[in-house]
Formats: sequence, C-alpha cells, structure tokens
Amino acid sequence: MTLGLFFILAVFVFGLLIGSFLNVVILRLPAGETLFGRSACPRCGHVLTPRDLIPIFSFLFLRGRCRSCQEKISWRYFFIELLTACVFVSALLFVNPVALPSFFHLGILWVAGAVGIVTFIVDMEHYIILDIVTFVGVVFVLVFSLCLDIFVHSSSFVTGYTIHALLGAVAGFLPFFALWWFSAGRWIGFGDVKFMLFVGAVAGFPLVFISMLFSFWIGALVSLPLLFLGRKGLKSKLPFGTFLTLGMATSLLFGTPLLSWYTSLIVMK
Repeated sequence: MTLGLFFILAVFVFGLLIGSFLNVVILRLPAGETLFGRSACPRCGHVLTPRDLIPIFSFLFLRGRCRSCQEKISWRYFFIELLTACVFVSALLFVNPVALPSFFHLGILWVAGAVGIVTFIVDMEHYIILDIVTFVGVVFVLVFSLCLDIFVHSSSFVTGYTIHALLGAVAGFLPFFALWWFSAGRWIGFGDVKFMLFVGAVAGFPLVFISMLFSFWIGALVSLPLLFLGRKGLKSKLPFGTFLTLGMATSLLFGTPLLSWYTSLIVMK
C-alpha cells in the first residue's frame, strides 16, 4: 500500500499539534505548573489567541516575537513542533500501515517519539526526568501492545508484543536499579531507573539491551571529551536521560538487524 500524500500531510499536521502540546509540557511541568490554562507571554502577560497558537506558522508570521510586546520567542518552540511532525511522518513511512494492527505499532512509535522528545529536552535543561511523562508513556505502550496481541496473537500471548514489552521493561529496570542501589544514587539518578521501564517497554526484549549498549556508548562519546577539556568533572551531573532517549531511538532503527548480525556471528562460531 502506498501512502497518499494527503494522509502524510494529515500526519504532519497532527505531529505539529502534538509538538505544540509537548512545548507546553516541557515549559510547565518542570516548573511545577499545571497543563491547564491559557498560554501567555512570560514578559507582558499577553494571553495568546488561537491565531497566535498555530504551530510553526504563527512563529513565522510573527517573526519570532510576541504580538503585544515584541519580546523574542525562543526558536525552540518552532524546532520542537517541526521535529515532532518529522518524527511522526518518519514513523508512518517506517511502519507503512496497511491494516489495523500496524496502526497500533505506529502508535507505539509515536508515543516513543513524543516521550523521547520531552525527556531529551527536560533532562538536558533541568537534569530531571518527569515521572508523569514516563508512566503515562508506559501505559500507552502496554495498551497498544495489548491491542496488537488481540489482533495478531489472539491464540497465545506467550510470544506476543505485551510479554516482550513487559520483559523489556523488567530487563531495563533491574540493571539500572542495581547501579542506583549499590552507588546510593551517586552513579545514576532514580529518574533514569524509572525511565528504563519505558525504554524497555518500547524496545521490548531483547532489543532493550541494544538500547542500553548504545546509551552508554553515546554517553561516553559525549562525556569523555568534556572531561578531557575540563568542562565536566567526575562528579558533575550529566543528563543521562538524553542518552537513554538516543539509545532507544537507535535500537528502534537498527536494533533488529544488529541483533540478527550478532546472532549470526555466534551461530557461525
């Protein structure tokens, strides 16, 4: 089935809307604010109207400034909306849904993208991982996995998506919990431990190990140069959630062929 241009455009617009919501989550939840209530300019208090909230287009039409006081608006809002739309369309093209079960698979990738974007930005800026985002993401992934099993593995759940998601969540959680426990929280934060429940549920078993492997590799590639340059010390904080997000994305894109390649090497030996 070839995806129609109109359908791809509709998903792009849907992604823009979700990206606009993610901007609200990223801005408000770390500050302890509610997601409800009208958005306003932080400088002059101008309450934004619907024409000020059209994803990416309002930013371009207003030239990146508040309509009332002309305060500059961060390009981050534009970037996150556009990034989310691109991630959603990329997931659509990756899955190429032809039947109802494949739309549940697409839903898992969309949840992974949305939660990953929020976690990446928030942890990079505030060194925290939002529990509410993590756990809501886990619930959505498990629900979509269960729906996949109902339509695909209705005769047996033993080899289905749900059991792989649950095994992945446990396999991701336990090693990170052990690191947190034995280091008394010095090596890794408990937010990272809980986030591995989500990463494991998305990647599934055994791809969760690919996620962990690439997370540590990416973390090392980023942190070691900073250590050598004196920008970070051994006790400095690192936004490991950003590395976990990148590791999750890597496993979703390349995990299956990498695991097949590694398995073939073992069989050849």
